[in-house]
Amino acid sequence: MRYSCRVALVFLINITTLSPGLTRMLAATVGRRMSAQALLGTRRCISRASGTGRVVEMADGIYPALAPSPRVLIIGSPTNPTSLDPLRPHAEIHSLPFSPRPELRSAIEATAAAHGPFAALLVMLDTRGLDVTTHVGRWDEEMLRPLLEGGLGIMTSPGAGYNHVSLPLLTSHSTLYTNTPLAVAERTATAACMLILMCLRGASAAELSARKAAWKREAVVGVDAAGLRLGVVGMGGIGRIVARRMEGAFGMRVEYYSRRPLKDPPPTYTPHPTLASLLKSTDVLTLHCPLTPDTHHLIAERELGMMKRGSFLINTSRGAVVKEQALVDALQSGQIERAALDVFEHEPQIHPYLLSSPRVTLQPHMGAYTTGLYGALESEMVAHVAEYLRTGWAGGAVNGGEVRAVRGKRGLGRGG
Repeated sequence: MRYSCRVALVFLINITTLSPGLTRMLAATVGRRMSAQALLGTRRCISRASGTGRVVEMADGIYPALAPSPRVLIIGSPTNPTSLDPLRPHAEIHSLPFSPRPELRSAIEATAAAHGPFAALLVMLDTRGLDVTTHVGRWDEEMLRPLLEGGLGIMTSPGAGYNHVSLPLLTSHSTLYTNTPLAVAERTATAACMLILMCLRGASAAELSARKAAWKREAVVGVDAAGLRLGVVGMGGIGRIVARRMEGAFGMRVEYYSRRPLKDPPPTYTPHPTLASLLKSTDVLTLHCPLTPDTHHLIAERELGMMKRGSFLINTSRGAVVKEQALVDALQSGQIERAALDVFEHEPQIHPYLLSSPRVTLQPHMGAYTTGLYGALESEMVAHVAEYLRTGWAGGAVNGGEVRAVRGKRGLGRGG
């Protein structure tokens, strides 16, 4: 009995960094002969490789590693079949196709019962709708319960935002969540810069005038970017790239408000201690913050009223960061001269005024989409899962601090 339990301890990772998810998974694998806490008590052992495979060395002997590989559940299909190659030697991979929410929920439940528990959940980009939520909606308890009950250790999905996932739910189960900020940062920043220029130059009105065979009669005269104050809300990866490009290439004066102070910001940048201070100063406002309870309707009637009359607004973050009706009212009154939007509060539905107004440039949440995006997303997600399987942790986890705190309260280490 003691031997049979111990041979299940090594799970192709160093057991000294065993995560709670993998601990619970191992307990299930050996038929719950050992409690999760008992397994945690073995973390003083040393895992190492031998000529014939992985072994675990304990005080009273060396035992072969005969336990199965950790299981990874993939939702959707990678665009590049080799994207999953880094996982194949170390994990048992199961996959489900995207389907409408009720069908996918049932499929996840059945798969968890038949093949679980799963250490990792990897949600691919749903290329049919170019979105992870097109057919699924929010990843909440209804969708994730069968996996969380089995000890899911990590979930990863594409994109820089994470409002489509219930982070509090994942955190309460000590489950890490990772996104793909590196894959989307350059691409989204490029789209934001494009939208800033289109907004300033009135590109949508000019295009519409040409398409109506009105030539220049319904076009508007644009505004020079050089010398204008660019107000950046959120100086994460995307915001920093936008600021650098718009200052360096187009001569805009960068001002910013960010919840996290920049380390060694360029001397030409002007920080603002409050959002209100930035709004009163800026000519062009560009938004690059995640959607959270604190940033929902961050820009509403009061904030739009603080801006200079005739200002410009660009949003490539999340639609609900801006109160859409308030923006429509500000456009109609002339408080906001023009807007350029890649995201919408109730997407895929768009306010009728925004659809019809030549003063608004629109994109259907495609800021990051290029031919190179898919492979970059897949590589970044797979790297997160591989790191977790190897170490019991993912350094880029959005909720890493919160999960660490939860594990601390339960008397567990970073990986345990």
